[in-house]
Amino acid sequence: MNIEESYEYINNVAKVGSIMGLDRIKKLLNELGNPQDKLKVIHVAGTNGKGSILAYLEAGFKGAGLKCGRYTSPTLFSYLERFMIDDNEMTEEEFAKYLTDVKVAADKISKEGMEYPAAFEIETALAFYYCYKANVDVMLLETGMGGRDDATNVLKAPIAATFASISMDHMSFLGNTIEEIAANKAGIMREGVPVIIAPMANEAKDVLRSHAKEHNSSIYEVSADDATLINHDDGRFIKIDNEYYPVNLSGDFQPDNAAAAVRTMLAVKDVLNIDIAAFSDGMKNVKWPGRFEIIDKNPLVIRDGAHNPDAVKRLKKSIEALEVKGDIRFVIGIFKDKDYRQMLDLIIDMPVAIYTVTPPNEMRALKAEELSDAINEVKEDKGLTGLDVITVGDIKKGLDMAIDDSGVNDVVVAFGSLSLSKELKDSSLRSE
Repeated sequence: MNIEESYEYINNVAKVGSIMGLDRIKKLLNELGNPQDKLKVIHVAGTNGKGSILAYLEAGFKGAGLKCGRYTSPTLFSYLERFMIDDNEMTEEEFAKYLTDVKVAADKISKEGMEYPAAFEIETALAFYYCYKANVDVMLLETGMGGRDDATNVLKAPIAATFASISMDHMSFLGNTIEEIAANKAGIMREGVPVIIAPMANEAKDVLRSHAKEHNSSIYEVSADDATLINHDDGRFIKIDNEYYPVNLSGDFQPDNAAAAVRTMLAVKDVLNIDIAAFSDGMKNVKWPGRFEIIDKNPLVIRDGAHNPDAVKRLKKSIEALEVKGDIRFVIGIFKDKDYRQMLDLIIDMPVAIYTVTPPNEMRALKAEELSDAINEVKEDKGLTGLDVITVGDIKKGLDMAIDDSGVNDVVVAFGSLSLSKELKDSSLRSE
């Protein structure tokens, strides 16, 4: 296939939707020679923070001289960001070349009577195949949703299983309690493979500990001391086992994620022959757009991917830490399958105005008008009188309006969906 044919192929497969189960992805990978079994993989699951942990690991491993592959989804700015090596996305030529091989394998298993693989399964197989062909030293693998039944859960023996913060999300697929969700995510554990646990609710921790013990796995938990932020003139740091590690991503929650990355590195350093000082130095170059990211100043404009109640709690703490002298305005766009009423309930007391927009996803987007209605209901329940709710619809127009209404001491925060960050890649691109 050429590049155009490759994009057309994956888009057509995506129209079929998701399919549960691991039979297809396992068969597909078998046709490709099981590249996943020839890689050293760190598997990361959780609700919030997975991407940040991978970003810290990627920067650190790169600093330590390792060739590092990364597979994440969804992405912000381009489709091919899903497939990264050393912080460079797969080229279109590589995409066409390797996807052609995956398509041949998918067509073959389909002709043999198996249901055609879903788009995420094809993308996951492509990620493993790409990293194998590139001969990476380590692959960082993010689960798509959950763990046990996720298409990424095909590894015989990753070198580590790391768990970011677990909270309530995707309940219709993963369970109605935090314990059920944690148990689903614990499905990525393997016998004897070290387990790293980031700060999270004790109910989730208890489930992970229990599953880790069943798998005879060493457990590395991030302690409060590990994630204690240390401010110096030359930056923010955490201190773990007498070594300082930089925390260069903004947000009150980032020390937790940085500490989880460091604990992961320490669990696999002998397997990967890591120089700790070089890893620490590499962490200074971490990049992870769209996570409490400042994209403009005067007024301060922040974009954040908070899209569930736990992430909104973290966002609120990060905003509070700014000690804003002026007013706060929100630009919010949310998917209708999220618990947006609870999200609003948690944070509605902060802004003087909310500009509602519609995320760019026809199937999942909550219309701006519906979001405004929900905000007004929560506003009335709480007896708030000083909050303006402005229905805008268009994301860039909503940001423009919020900025135009703000003074130099004010703050504008756009959140509710990662897709907003893609639309707000450059806040200087003002709507006409």
